[in-house]
Amino acid sequence: ERLALPKARDRIVRYLVTEGETIEGSVHLDGSLHDWAVHLGIAAETLSCALTELVAERIIARKGSAFRLIGHV
Repeated sequence: ERLALPKARDRIVRYLVTEGETIEGSVHLDGSLHDWAVHLGIAAETLSCALTELVAERIIARKGSAFRLIGHV
C-alpha cells in the first residue's frame, strides 16, 4: 500500500503513521537512510530531499536517527 503512494513525502509520512511507536508517529531507525529509502522504494537522494522539506515545513521533527510526526500534511 505504501509503495502505491506516488510522492516520497507521502510514503515517509505514511511510514511514520503506520510504523510509529506512538500516536505521534515516532520512529527510530536502526539502519541507514539508504536502507529506509530502499524499504520505501525511493532513491536515497529523494529521501534526503523529502526529509529536508518535511522538517522545514514542520511536518516532521528529526533528532539523529529518530523521526517524529509533528504537523499535518
